[in-house]
Amino acid sequence: MINLTAIAFAGTLFSITDFQGHVLDDTEAFATNLNPVVGNIKVIPANPDQQWSFLATITPNEFNIQHALTQKFLSYAGAPNGSTTWAQTVIDGTNPMAFNLALVSPSPETFNIVDAKTGLALTAWSAPVRTSITPVTYEPLQAGAAEQIWTLA
Repeated sequence: MINLTAIAFAGTLFSITDFQGHVLDDTEAFATNLNPVVGNIKVIPANPDQQWSFLATITPNEFNIQHALTQKFLSYAGAPNGSTTWAQTVIDGTNPMAFNLALVSPSPETFNIVDAKTGLALTAWSAPVRTSITPVTYEPLQAGAAEQIWTLA
């Protein structure tokens, strides 16, 4: 089982991988605020655009997710005032979202990544072909939905 608090305090970098093997990717190095975060094919060796870290918040079991290269945070278009539902995932230097990571049974290493404020889940869209870049949005949590299951690597 992964100790998320230990990862957060250690500053460990990781990729966040969806059900089809795509990873969260800030589409541009040194991007500005509100740059889209998409699902993309994992680059090996690890590309800094695809590396993230957890930062513990003052609330137990809530984390900000920070981009390794830009040091900006996972957020949503319209933050902090717009509606989160169906919003595109972006990076933002001033409006980080707090997330809960809920283990998905039976695997001890798969998670739903859920906005602590709204309960909406980070959701990957299916790629029409494996090489496609796909949107990642915030949608109502659906138990067992593959598009909302993530792993850390």
